[in-house]
Amino acid sequence: MSRKDLNQARAVLEAWARWSLDSNGFPSESPLARIGEMRSEADGSRLPDGIEQDQLAQDATFVFLAMRNDPNNKMSLKHRKVLQEFYLERKEGESVGSICQRLDKFSPKEYTAALNEFAHKLDMFYLLKDITSLEKKMGRKRA
Repeated sequence: MSRKDLNQARAVLEAWARWSLDSNGFPSESPLARIGEMRSEADGSRLPDGIEQDQLAQDATFVFLAMRNDPNNKMSLKHRKVLQEFYLERKEGESVGSICQRLDKFSPKEYTAALNEFAHKLDMFYLLKDITSLEKKMGRKRA
């Protein structure tokens, strides 16, 4: 994978981790994040804030789903777990080597392999998205 592809994959994974760590997908001001607390008068005419992911977090979710459904499932599942643990447990400015040593669950080599697979699947996801968009513009329907 090119450096550009890997940087794009890292940015998507960072967006997913921010979304996941922000009250388990819901911002702190969301009513869903505060279930069990006393409610003040709420406007029932709108949906709760924070239900939808931003586009990059959605992209990561679709790629993680593709990794889960991969025919080479065993390795893809392992890579998915490595990336999820890495990005959810990483501290600000922590290097790959130091987080691997601190967590003691995977090696830097395993992280690199997982990132490469994620970047490849992300690239394929974007390619399919572009093809679908072009087909819609041309008025074709996918079979």
